[in-house]
Amino acid sequence: MQRRGAGQAGAAIEWLQQAVAGYERMGLQQRLASAQLWLAHLAAGEGDSKRADGWLTSALDLARQRGYYYFFWWSAPTIAWACARG
Repeated sequence: MQRRGAGQAGAAIEWLQQAVAGYERMGLQQRLASAQLWLAHLAAGEGDSKRADGWLTSALDLARQRGYYYFFWWSAPTIAWACARG
């Protein structure tokens, strides 16, 4: 039995992966880090710890390299999740 909303999460992950590819091509580093964080959070919610950890590591590494400390559009629950996980 599929969880309620599981199809929506899968569609969001697919869309965000396309966005990440575009952000990488265009050099949009803040948007790239943000999309990777959302991918990590969605993957974790789907029980995919390996992908969640990979995307979280990529997002936080990029943020650290660029000196990004805060994105006001990141939701508090997502930040709390990332801090607890990271």
